[in-house]
Amino acid sequence: MTGGDSGPALASLARMFNDPIAFNVLPYKNDYTRDGKIQYTGFFIPAHEFALDPKFLDSRGVTDKIRFREHYEKQRALMTGKDLMTYCAEHCFTPDEALLRQGDNIFNSELVSERLTDIRVHKQGIKPKHYVLEWTDGERKSKVNGKEVRNSDLIVFEEPRKDNNGEVFRNLYVAGIDAIDMGTGDSASDNDVSDFCIVIKRRAFGMESPKYVAMYKARPREIKTAFETAMRLLVWYNAKALLEYSKISFAKYLEVNKKSYLLMERPEFAIAAKTRMSRNKKKLIGLPTTEAVIKHGLELISMYIEDYWYEIDSEDMLEQMLNYSYEAKRKFDIIAALGCCEIADEELSGVTPTTVNKVSKEWKDIGYYTDEWGVKRFGVISK
Repeated sequence: MTGGDSGPALASLARMFNDPIAFNVLPYKNDYTRDGKIQYTGFFIPAHEFALDPKFLDSRGVTDKIRFREHYEKQRALMTGKDLMTYCAEHCFTPDEALLRQGDNIFNSELVSERLTDIRVHKQGIKPKHYVLEWTDGERKSKVNGKEVRNSDLIVFEEPRKDNNGEVFRNLYVAGIDAIDMGTGDSASDNDVSDFCIVIKRRAFGMESPKYVAMYKARPREIKTAFETAMRLLVWYNAKALLEYSKISFAKYLEVNKKSYLLMERPEFAIAAKTRMSRNKKKLIGLPTTEAVIKHGLELISMYIEDYWYEIDSEDMLEQMLNYSYEAKRKFDIIAALGCCEIADEELSGVTPTTVNKVSKEWKDIGYYTDEWGVKRFGVISK
């Protein structure tokens, strides 16, 4: 594989490169990653490791890697958008850069590339924080507190917005879920289980643009871990979610925990005409995974990118947008969750975010008392 290759065929090579042992390929240990963590991949050499230009070589012919990398960084600083992304793929520092152009480009790759370079090269955007969520009211499970930690699969770009009463706005947040029915501990093969993914979107509010503010993407050993995190996340943001009908174990989990209200009903457009006209129409949960529904979700994602690409701060989200392939759609869990979320937001069009009506009750003593005329009465005792 050469840095700069592109197209759907690159996806198969990327899979072999990222999981060499599964394909009987000799693994290579390296730390050429965004976070500096060790990984085992196929053999990879960064562009700045070996130079042919004599001005970057010493008397022994050894490359001055620091100066050569600075040379590439100066070239990158002169570029923007898709040109910069292509240059990074052809003169890559990490495997991620070499493998960026795998998809069918069904989304606007110019805008997605522009945002990626804004984040990676120009250090723009909101840096995500890693959180854990905990119940603060025990068995009632109605209040959640978020706490920042170092290592967590839950990333947050913006905490829930609250009104003057300290309550999260109603109908301000909406969620989309690409669920799984088993964890790695229940699967016969690690390759059989995809990631659980839930995204939280802040809807258009006043003069503010809609924005994806949180995402949990993980493949835990116990599926309950993912379900519990997603449930707490929905309560924290006071959000309702749409998920695919084919994976409804999460719906059962919510039902057991008396939290079924956290799921939205199936949108009208996704209900078959025969079912819609039935007298005994039941409450339907989840989106059917028909081609029409999936493509409608993709269209809505595309519209969001066209209008609000500058609001996207997640590199993983942008990478899946750039690499998305409809033929290999099962591998793109973030895109599946985004599709559900955009359909959910569309279903709420016309519904305005509002404050939560909180009824404050003050305790009053009730019993027998004597009024000002000496008459014995029963009721609220005056203070």
